[in-house]
Amino acid sequence: MTTELEAWVLAEGLDDWVPLDSIEGRARFLYPTADNAEIERTVVSAASSLIGQGLVDAGSVREHVGFATWDGPPESWPERIRAEVQFGEIERWGWIWLRLTPRGFEVAAASLAK
Repeated sequence: MTTELEAWVLAEGLDDWVPLDSIEGRARFLYPTADNAEIERTVVSAASSLIGQGLVDAGSVREHVGFATWDGPPESWPERIRAEVQFGEIERWGWIWLRLTPRGFEVAAASLAK
């Protein structure tokens, strides 16, 4: 089961990779009364859930390379995202990207077909 924010990420991911700062912007739209801490938790939770379900890979976008999946096991990525969100500058969130996995494409496409 996906949250409204997770469903949005999946739908956006059908077209392109999704930067974390776009997810943050969408969370602010969906939850306008949430404070910064709640938004941060919501963004991390959505990304972590999608990674845990095997629907997205986390990584960065590099010139001449494109999407570069992070090293290490996917199980370690949510903590990396959590640390960056908690201790990093929000402007840097755009350096973290999510890309649909083949399974993510299937789930997203099936959701839109309903």
